[in-house]
Amino acid sequence: LNKSIRENFPKQEENFFDVILANPPFKGAIDETNTNPELLSMVKTKKTELLFVAHILRALKLGGRAAVVVPIGVLEGESASHVQLRKELLKHQVEAVISLPHWVFKPYASVATAILIFTKGGQTDRVWFYKVENDGYSDGANKQPIEGSEILTMIDLFKNRFDQSYREIRNKHRFVSLTEIEENEFDLCPNIYLRDYDYPKGIPLQRLNEIFHIAKGNIGAAEAKDQGDYDFITSSSEFKKIDQYSFEGKAICIPLVSSTGHGHASINNIHYYDGRFEAASILAVLIPRDKFKDSAIVEYAYSYLLTHKDDVLVPYMKGSANVSLNTTRLGKIKIPIPDLNVMIKIASDILVSQ
Repeated sequence: LNKSIRENFPKQEENFFDVILANPPFKGAIDETNTNPELLSMVKTKKTELLFVAHILRALKLGGRAAVVVPIGVLEGESASHVQLRKELLKHQVEAVISLPHWVFKPYASVATAILIFTKGGQTDRVWFYKVENDGYSDGANKQPIEGSEILTMIDLFKNRFDQSYREIRNKHRFVSLTEIEENEFDLCPNIYLRDYDYPKGIPLQRLNEIFHIAKGNIGAAEAKDQGDYDFITSSSEFKKIDQYSFEGKAICIPLVSSTGHGHASINNIHYYDGRFEAASILAVLIPRDKFKDSAIVEYAYSYLLTHKDDVLVPYMKGSANVSLNTTRLGKIKIPIPDLNVMIKIASDILVSQ
């Protein structure tokens, strides 16, 4: 806010509170001229969901703690301001990220949310992640009590997470080191860290964008007339036909949009193709870089991604409401690159099955 207004602010604007519990608005924007410049130094943005978290951090005393319900975009957004805020938080002590069921705020909102718990001061060495799948109420507008609520279990685990008796369940709750978070470019998305999968040991990893050129398809899925000489690939298991092509040679086609409903991440079909084809704009087309065009790596990568799509691809689908991938995020996903003979064997199996 401008200087004259700031001078009249109460002292609790900064370094005042021991504890803050908050559920700030999930979305909004405010003009920078009406925003405290000290907040903008923490996160340069107009987005109120980011500014609220920055304000809460600033309002805490040193050693003060906060538990804040935030839209999942605060944790996984890829803009410079989203990353800037998470870096600022991680300079302090981020204690836990607890993801909530996507229906928890229905009928008022269906945005994916999480509880972010942090302390002002100290430092983050590791963050505890937990995925709540049953909050004790049904999915839908009429919130009916149901059995199996895990809220009390989650609270008990949170309180005792540092005990020697604590045992992680990889796809449910675990600690994630700051190093692993930094490797994921300060992403705090629970789905990335709470997946029941680990890469095979002793096999080098390589990013998809190091192996492939990654482009989007060119034509809307509904625009195909289903006639022509070339296959038109969409997210469906069956190909349509079209009278033009944009791609030629070996390629892998991966849907960028979730195949299931609002708030859910899923991928039903991944396609391998060798020839001339067209692709829908909701697909990413992975074309091997020149040095890989004559190798078995395309068929191997297709087989690996198809087999492990729920573990490797789906966790990187993001969005508070409409869940999707983008080509940049897809390119950063790593796959193991085994011995050449292994890839050749897998490639042979793929070619036989096509």
